[in-house]
Amino acid sequence: MNAPPADKGEIHRVLHAVTKWSMSWEQDAPLDFKESNLLVKTQPPSTAPPSHVLYATKRRRAIWFPALFTKGWRIHSLNCYHRNLLFASLQVESLLGLVLGTEKMLKGGIGFANLCPPHEQCVRNAGSILGRLYGNDPGSDPDTYRSWSLKVQIDQSGHVVAINKIRGHCGMKPLGP
Repeated sequence: MNAPPADKGEIHRVLHAVTKWSMSWEQDAPLDFKESNLLVKTQPPSTAPPSHVLYATKRRRAIWFPALFTKGWRIHSLNCYHRNLLFASLQVESLLGLVLGTEKMLKGGIGFANLCPPHEQCVRNAGSILGRLYGNDPGSDPDTYRSWSLKVQIDQSGHVVAINKIRGHCGMKPLGP
């Protein structure tokens, strides 16, 4: 249970299937394991067992942590991790939607100062929260959930430039390394 899953093996193919939701998943070639396993790509390197995989595509994640599979109902590590990652990923998607919608309005000629106050405050909060989730806002709340997966999700969204425009309008530093 501690060996890494085989590249292009059954576990790898199934992880790809649940992140792609393709009718032809059995014939589809999975992504390169070294690129799609976020535990391999983390900085600093993960201390997780080699059998653990956090498989990532552009907007989807699948968890394979066999060391946390339990027979008893009292240990909830995997359940808790899954819940945290699910809701954090949804939060990122939601905040990105607000940022992109606002950026579209700004491109349409509405100035940032002309946004209605509740909208302006919401997009300001979105820029701030995305910065904290990205992990580069110094002095941010230490209770903010952080995961390398969220930074990668934001990067893979292709919307870092839009986030930085909003953050710039709000007097915040851009997302960065």
